[in-house]
Amino acid sequence: MSVNQSWGCSKCEKAFKSKEDLVAHVASHKVKTTVTKAKPTPVVQKKVTPIQLTYVYKGLCNKCGGTLSTIELDVAKKHFAIALCSRCNTQCETKEVVKL
Repeated sequence: MSVNQSWGCSKCEKAFKSKEDLVAHVASHKVKTTVTKAKPTPVVQKKVTPIQLTYVYKGLCNKCGGTLSTIELDVAKKHFAIALCSRCNTQCETKEVVKL
């Protein structure tokens, strides 16, 4: 019983009778790489927003560890920044500041 063995190319599915023929054929499938110059990315115009300086309290409440919110308030020609806990609703700190 003789078995006909054939070798197949995985890229083009051609069949060859010997492994040497297949190796020679696969060499012809060399992938050629081409280098192209990259296109410049377009400049995207972003909406310009004015820069603002604000008073912001950062940290946690001394009583419950909740996050702080900052409230600015005008009272009798003075301007105050107040740190208010949003969890326990307590005023943690108040400071008179210059109005921005």
